[in-house]
Amino acid sequence: MSGYICIRSNEYFDEYDIYLIKFVENIKEFDITMREIEPIWGKYKKVFEIPLNKVEILYRLFTYNFQNFHYYKEGGGIYFYKKDALRFITSFLNKLKINYKELSNDEIEKLII
Repeated sequence: MSGYICIRSNEYFDEYDIYLIKFVENIKEFDITMREIEPIWGKYKKVFEIPLNKVEILYRLFTYNFQNFHYYKEGGGIYFYKKDALRFITSFLNKLKINYKELSNDEIEKLII
């Protein structure tokens, strides 16, 4: 079983130069939620497949290590990060010796259909 690091973008996020970065156990459920709540339908910038049993600890380590990239404004959510954070995700996973796979657009589509 796999978990995922989902990086989403849309026109609204682009205005603030941010991505929504969420660690999820079920990408299909996450996608359904995003379709319901995103005011402007976005797209996945990247998705990393990670071991399911590592999702929670990786999320905690990520929020600690990436706090300089965190974007919080007027009650904004906890999952928003400056776009520059994306450049460091693979090195973060490599440093922790996490087996991961960056999914192609086709692989992402197959998971959310």
